[in-house]
This record gives sequence, C-alpha cells and structure tokens, in this order.
Amino acid sequence: MAETATPMPEFDAVIQSPPDAPKAAYIHVPFDVKEVFGTRARVAVKGTFDNREYRGTIQPMTGGHVIGLSAGMRKALGKTTGDTIHVTMEMDSEERAVEIPADLSTALDSRPAARDHFNKLPYSHQKEYVEHITEAKKPETRARRVEKTVETLARAPLER
Repeated sequence: MAETATPMPEFDAVIQSPPDAPKAAYIHVPFDVKEVFGTRARVAVKGTFDNREYRGTIQPMTGGHVIGLSAGMRKALGKTTGDTIHVTMEMDSEERAVEIPADLSTALDSRPAARDHFNKLPYSHQKEYVEHITEAKKPETRARRVEKTVETLARAPLER
C-alpha cells in the first residue's frame, strides 16, 4: 500500500495576475511551505481547485510561494483574475509521466532527434506540448500542431 501523502491545509485564494503579464495567473500559498514540506524549493502537489482535480507545483516567489493556474484551468473553473477559488492539496509523490497521444508519438518516432529532446524535457514542458496538441478543436489544427511540435523539438538545442 502506498505511503500516505502529507496533507496540506485547505484554503481559499484569490486568482492574481502579474502586472507585466496579464494573461498569466497564480494564487499565493498562505502557509509556510518550509514548515509544511521541509523545503523552500519547488514542491509537487495534487489536489483540487473548486473540486476540479489539479496536479502541479508550488513554486517559490518573492515573499512566499505560488501555484500557477493555466488558461485552460481558469476556463474550466469559469474563473478569472480577482475571483476566489477553494483549494485542497497534498504532496504529490507519484511519478510524473505524460500520456503521449498516438499521433504525436508516431511523429516523434519518425524524428529521433525530436523524440530524444522530448524525452529529456521536464514533465511540465512535456505536459505543455501535449496539452497544446490535445486542445486543438479541428483535426487539421491538431495535425499542424503535431508537425510544428516535432519540427521545433528536432531543431531546438537541449536546455541545460
């Protein structure tokens, strides 16, 4: 049986946006992350925003820690900057792996450099690429996104 995760407090938080990036959004974590998790670094978490499942990261930011909210999450919640959400969380110790759609996997297999680059990306970057593709409404848009993703990955130098 899996070890029980460290529970996090439940809290309500106001969605905020940085003045220099109004399309970005985050919430402040209203407790001492070091005290709860033993680190001031990033912490993988899972839980809910207004009862909608979430899996992400608490990140250090000047004056404390924050959790980013993607545009997709805000849309799913029907919330925007200034709105309040109810948050429940716990530490996420499960391995993070992105489920790669078949069309992207096939395209990556056709370009070994792209597959190698994708496999070396952090979970969060892999997830962003996959979400960009799966959020396409039309098949032709999805196909273009797969093609562009593979081309970008095949050409791009690895970070770090």
